Amino acid sequence: MARSSPGGGSGDVATECRNILHEQAAAYARLALTNIGREFPSLLIRMMTGPGDFPHRPADRTPVFYGSLDWHSCVEMHWLLVRLLRLAAPAVPADEIRAALDAQFTAEKAAAEARFVASDDGRFERPYGWAWALALVHEIASLDDAAARR
Repeated sequence: MARSSPGGGSGDVATECRNILHEQAAAYARLALTNIGREFPSLLIRMMTGPGDFPHRPADRTPVFYGSLDWHSCVEMHWLLVRLLRLAAPAVPADEIRAALDAQFTAEKAAAEARFVASDDGRFERPYGWAWALALVHEIASLDDAAARR
């Protein structure tokens, strides 16, 4: 569908968006890679049930999604990395992204995340954080990469 552009010409909006994505993809990837590995600062929402009932480090509580200030933002950054692999792989550091995701998504870490989501604290991430988690799962399933779907 052609639309008038701000400059008065016509252009395909979807093509313009794809072009912008490819132009900015490496910067988006760098930002997301930095964020998922940065543990502090961190904003935790925690239901304390007694003295000392607080994680020493954010990564102790949620070993996959501890970066990016808060849980749901870290889930979103992982979604962004997977989406960039699917839509703009030649424009991003794909090997670095895959290595970071492989390091994050281990069975042990995924089990800890599942426990978090089922906990009282994880319920505070509803519905916004859970929506990002579902979007991430969908994006991984959409990626034409057998290793990503393990």
